[in-house]
Amino acid sequence: MITLIDTSAWIEALRKKGDRVTRDQVRSLLEGGDARTTEPILTEIWNGARGSEEIAFITDMENDIPLLKCNEPVFSLSWEIAKDCRKRGFTLPSIDIIIFSVASFYKANLLHRDTHFDTLASLQTSRKLHTGREY
Repeated sequence: MITLIDTSAWIEALRKKGDRVTRDQVRSLLEGGDARTTEPILTEIWNGARGSEEIAFITDMENDIPLLKCNEPVFSLSWEIAKDCRKRGFTLPSIDIIIFSVASFYKANLLHRDTHFDTLASLQTSRKLHTGREY
């Protein structure tokens, strides 16, 4: 199944001493052709790029990993999710709500190392998003 790899998982995958399980999960998704990215994740990754090795990897990533477009329906869904979160008393980072909305809209799994996504998944149980926190 296609899996959107969040920035938090990419960080672990790119670190020499990153979490081994996450690194293995990212590698498996890349080798199996199930890895996906989206514009907000690429923006976050480019914003933190360090050194020529990471820049080369991110450039390859842009060219090789299919993109789940962050389009108008995705943004509409993100607004609904944000409103629902606020009604329940939660204020979560907008970028996480948008990334969560991309995964939900495209019915993709979400591999991450960010507790905000766990909170979003628990609040949005009707969306049945599978988050990849299986360590």
